[in-house]
Amino acid sequence: PPAPAAATTTTTTTTTTTRRRLGVVTRAAAEESTAQISKKVARTADACKKLGRFGFWGQLVLTTVSAVILVFSFLFKGITKATDAGLYFILFGIVCGYFTTFWSLGVGRLGNKLQSAVQELDLVPPRADVVRQLSTGLTVNFIGLGATIIGLQATTGVLFAKSLSAAAAAPFSPGGYNPVLALDIFLIQAGGNCMLAHWIGAAVSLWLLRTVNLPTPQK
Repeated sequence: PPAPAAATTTTTTTTTTTRRRLGVVTRAAAEESTAQISKKVARTADACKKLGRFGFWGQLVLTTVSAVILVFSFLFKGITKATDAGLYFILFGIVCGYFTTFWSLGVGRLGNKLQSAVQELDLVPPRADVVRQLSTGLTVNFIGLGATIIGLQATTGVLFAKSLSAAAAAPFSPGGYNPVLALDIFLIQAGGNCMLAHWIGAAVSLWLLRTVNLPTPQK
């Protein structure tokens, strides 16, 4: 009888239609997921380019000013006489500052790389590599910041000791010799500039890490 054949044909047609619908839904979901990932990559690329440029120029200016002050301090005191421990800690902080300054250029290049990979997601670097690169700069910033703080503490202690020794040597002299030089005070300014540079670098790294770890946008 023809009834079973008609039932089989109807079942086959229904199955084929269902498969087509599932395929369309699957492709639509994949396209939507790809679009969301592209938006996240574009957002991260834009943040890397803008913040990398800001971090580079901000740290470059502040670190260079600190370096100039430190060079004057070495030239004035003499390399063999500049034995203040704080001076060398601040110098180490400046070296770390220059490292993170040019590391910020790498962040900008990472943004350009991500921007070019928005349409081709296969070219996007692994998330772990991006996090590792940002964490490296953040670690150096914190090391340089800690060294600069120690240098400022040591320099402030030396200046305080010089003031006390001068007051004890001539307690009633209204205009005696003052061992605290203007360049010594200026050295504190160098440390402050270096601290601000490291703060900028750390803030940039933390914000970019936050951007990378944000959930994928839904729209």
